Amino acid sequence: MPDDLVTRLYKIERELDELRVLVDEMRPWYQSFHRQEQRATQQARYLAARQGGELINRRDIQRMTGVSRNTVQTWVADPTFPAPVHLGSGSRGELYGKEQVRAWLEEYVKRPKVRAAIIAKQEAERLEREKGQDD
Repeated sequence: MPDDLVTRLYKIERELDELRVLVDEMRPWYQSFHRQEQRATQQARYLAARQGGELINRRDIQRMTGVSRNTVQTWVADPTFPAPVHLGSGSRGELYGKEQVRAWLEEYVKRPKVRAAIIAKQEAERLEREKGQDD
């Protein structure tokens, strides 16, 4: 084997040894971090169970209310909307307590502008039904 290749292999071997040492040094930190994530997930699930149980995502909110994705995004941006429950860094998306969202929606529909929009929509639907009956 050429000396050049042997030198390169020796250098790679030393770098691998250095990486192994780094991995060994990081292992306790990673294990500690992983345990903290697990505890946080368990605590979030416990809190969610105490606060009414079921957790829902944005798509569930859409299905529950029949509104568009953009409307749900607008609601989530509202500072009065319930804060998401974080289940650790491995979880996907944001989850919300179903009962908190339901309570927020009950208060939301009481807002004057929202109430007026609901009444206008109901009136338009009533007029449409009446028009359909006349035909």
